[in-house]
Amino acid sequence: MECKYGAGIPGKVKRYISWGILLIAFLLLFIRLSFLCFWGDEAGVVEVITRKIKHFYEGGHPCLYYIFAYLWTKIFGISESGLRSFSSLCAIGTVFVSYKLISKVTDKKTACLSILLLSLSPFFILFSRMGRYYSLTGLLSISSLYFFQNFLEKDDIKSKIFYTLVTAALFYTEYFAGATIVIIENLYVLFRKRNLLFLKKWFLSQLVILLAFSPFIGISVSQVTACYKDIPVELSTGLKSMVVKLFCILYDFCFGETILPLELWVVIPGVLVYLICFINSIKRVGFLSIFLILVLPVSMAVFLTSGYTPAVPIAHIARILLFIVPLCYAIISIGILNLKNRVLRMGCFIIIVLISCYGLRNYFTKSHFINPHYVIPWKEIVQDIKEKALPGDRILTPDMCFEYYSKNLLDLTVLSFYSIKSGIEDSACSRIWLVVRDRGQRNVVERDNALMDSLDKYGLKEIMQKKYVKLSPLDIYFKEKLLKREVWDYNVKVFLYAKDSAGYRLSL
Repeated sequence: MECKYGAGIPGKVKRYISWGILLIAFLLLFIRLSFLCFWGDEAGVVEVITRKIKHFYEGGHPCLYYIFAYLWTKIFGISESGLRSFSSLCAIGTVFVSYKLISKVTDKKTACLSILLLSLSPFFILFSRMGRYYSLTGLLSISSLYFFQNFLEKDDIKSKIFYTLVTAALFYTEYFAGATIVIIENLYVLFRKRNLLFLKKWFLSQLVILLAFSPFIGISVSQVTACYKDIPVELSTGLKSMVVKLFCILYDFCFGETILPLELWVVIPGVLVYLICFINSIKRVGFLSIFLILVLPVSMAVFLTSGYTPAVPIAHIARILLFIVPLCYAIISIGILNLKNRVLRMGCFIIIVLISCYGLRNYFTKSHFINPHYVIPWKEIVQDIKEKALPGDRILTPDMCFEYYSKNLLDLTVLSFYSIKSGIEDSACSRIWLVVRDRGQRNVVERDNALMDSLDKYGLKEIMQKKYVKLSPLDIYFKEKLLKREVWDYNVKVFLYAKDSAGYRLSL
C-alpha cells in the first residue's frame, strides 16, 4: 500500500486535471438519471421508505441508507431522479476521497489516472447511479480506509474519531462491506505494526466501533439468519458455482454489464491489457496489498454466497463488491504507469479508455445489457395496458415495479395469487391482464409458467400477448446450458385472458 512514485506533472497542472476528472465523473453520474425505469430492488427501496421508520431495517440490510434516502426524497421527491441523485452524490464523494487516499499512498499522477478510469468505468457508473445502498457503502468504505491511513501516519485524536465514526456508519449501511473493510484494516495492522502502544489504541478504536453497533446486533443476527433460510438459486453451491462467480466478478470489474462476453473484438484485447497491467503492478504494490485489496474481498463474497447466503443470484455478486473497485483501479493504474515501454503504456491506457467509452455508450443507449432487468420499459408496459384496458378488467402480477408505475395510471383491481380464484369467479370480472417477468430464478419461472397453464381451468383463454426486452439467441442458448432450465425469449410477458363469453382475439 505505501509506495511512492515520481511524477513528471507540475502540482498546479495536477490540480486542474483532478478537478477536470471530477467534472467528468459529475456529468456521467448525474445526466439522464431518469432514462431507465426503476428495477426491482430500487422499487423495493421505494416501498421501504414510504412505510413507517420501524420497517427501515427490514429486507436483510441495516437502516442507515434507508434513513438517508427517506430524508433525501422528502426534499427531492420519490422519483427516478430524486432517489438516484443521492446515490450519484455519494459516488462523487467516492471519487474525491479515492483521489485523496491514492495520492496519499502513491502519488498524484497515479491518483489522477485511478479516478479517471474509475469515473469512466461502466460498472461503477451503472451501479453508482442506482437508488440502492451501493454508493453510500462505497463512500463510507473508501473514507474508512482514508482515515485509517491517517490513523497509521498521524495517530492523532481527530483521525481516530473520524475513523471510528465512519467505520461504525459503514456497519449500519452494509454488513458485508463493514466486516470486509475491518478485516482488511486489522490484518494490515497485524502485518505492519508492531508498536504495543499503537496496538492498544487500535484495539480501543475497534471496541468503540463494536459498542457503537451493539444496539443493532440483535436485529443484524435475525436478518442474517433469515437470509440463510431463503430459497437457493441455480449455481449457488459447488465448485462450478465458485468458478462462474469468480468469472462474473472479474468480468464486471473490467467490462461492466453493458459489454457482452461474446463481443470478442472488445473482450480479448481488454483481457490482455488488464492482465499485463495487473501483473506489472504486483511487483510495485506487493502481494500483501493485492491480497487485502482484491483476493480477500472476492474470496469472502464467493464463499459467503456459496454457503451461508445461497439465495444471492450470481448476477448480484459483483455489485456487492463495488466498494473495492476504486482500489482495483489504483492497482491497474500503477501497472500502467510502471510499464517501461512508452508505446505499450499509452496503448494499454487508450484500450482501457476505449473499452470504457464503448460500455458507457451502450449504457446510455440501453443496448448490450447482460442483465435485462435494468432496461425493462415499465412505463411503456403500463401505457400499453392503459390504452387497451376496459372498465372491470383485473390485473395479476407479482412484480413490484409494475405496481409502482401502474399505481397512478391504471384504475384496475390488482389480484394477488391468493385471491385469483375468487377474483376470476366474480361475475363482474371478464378479463384479466397477467404481467410476468423472468427473474432468473427457477422457482419463479416455474411458478409463472404453472400460473399461465392453470388459467384454462378457470375458463379463461389467452386473447392477446406482448413481450418486452428480447434476449439474443446466443444468450438464451448459453444460459440454458449453464442453468439447465428454460430461459424465456423475452424478459417480460404481458397476457390478456378473457372468459369464453368475451372470446375474441386482439393483436398488438
